[in-house]
Amino acid sequence: MAKNKIRTTPKVEDLEPQPEPEVLSFFGNTPMPEERLREREEKKKQGKDEKQRRERRQRRRARFLSVLDGSEFLEERVRGYWGQIFFALFLAILMITSNYHTESVVRETVSIRNELQDLQYRQVSSKAELMRLSRQSSVARMLDSTGVKESVVPPYIIRYKVSERPKN
Repeated sequence: MAKNKIRTTPKVEDLEPQPEPEVLSFFGNTPMPEERLREREEKKKQGKDEKQRRERRQRRRARFLSVLDGSEFLEERVRGYWGQIFFALFLAILMITSNYHTESVVRETVSIRNELQDLQYRQVSSKAELMRLSRQSSVARMLDSTGVKESVVPPYIIRYKVSERPKN
């Protein structure tokens, strides 16, 4: 008769919190550790991410190839932008030309500056040589071989009165 007793179900407040059901491992009834569960989930997530990356890469490659063969530019959505494309192309060519011209001007300026510096050095050295050659001792040394001697009598000023001035 004990078997026929009515069982009462416990109230929700009386129940203790039950742990979440554990996933059983493949090889038996032992529960899998949480780390392995997380690893599996991460691998699944990585697999999805890798698949999405591959799909994006294939789409990019297909788009690049369509640009190379020109079919991308013939599509209806691109035809309206031809004017803007040519304008951008014109601006790019203008920029390249301007850059090339600027570089050539800079190169020419640098070469002229170097030439100017060289001429300044030559001018300074020529001036120093002229100063050395025009000294009294240097002139006397050069004239020794010709027989001209340096005067030992100091120079003096010749003064004429206005009425005595010689007429030419």
